[in-house]
Amino acid sequence: MDAVTVKIVDCPHTTPAWTDSGIVCLRTTNFRVSGLDLSVVRYVSSSTYQERVVRLKPEPGDVVYSREGGILGIACVIPPGCTVCLGQRMLLMRPDTARCLPQYLALVLNAPQTIARVEALTGGTASPHLNVGDVRKFAVPLPPIDVQEFIIAKSQQLLALCDDLEAKLRRAEDRASRLVEAVVREMVA
Repeated sequence: MDAVTVKIVDCPHTTPAWTDSGIVCLRTTNFRVSGLDLSVVRYVSSSTYQERVVRLKPEPGDVVYSREGGILGIACVIPPGCTVCLGQRMLLMRPDTARCLPQYLALVLNAPQTIARVEALTGGTASPHLNVGDVRKFAVPLPPIDVQEFIIAKSQQLLALCDDLEAKLRRAEDRASRLVEAVVREMVA
């Protein structure tokens, strides 16, 4: 991991003081394999933000990685135009983009092989967590940038296909549910 990143930092180990508005503070509940879900967010004040970015200010293209709890081992890329700080139970990684594209690094971290490594490192513990040192030792296969771009594009196509199939499945389940309700109404009538 150190060979493909410029910097890896751990989050502050305190709960921030939340505000009703301000700057988005990421929580692991925002993490999805498909990317950050910022539909429900919490905010911090400008001064709290400044305290939480002392080690490294998150920038678009950085990779955040959940390192503890029930959402352990999910990587997301901070999208363009997004100003955020880290909540708890996560790491911030700045990829060396001359060697490793952020989206590719997130794919590797979300890959079954990495998840298996995470499970081996954390298995059997009541409160599973990864240390920064553990993550630094993760192997990252490093093809040329053009191959990384191809892998990213292909994975995006496949994820879009999965999203489409999931939407069709939801519609089919809804239709089946309505049909069952109609049959039951007819049987009762």
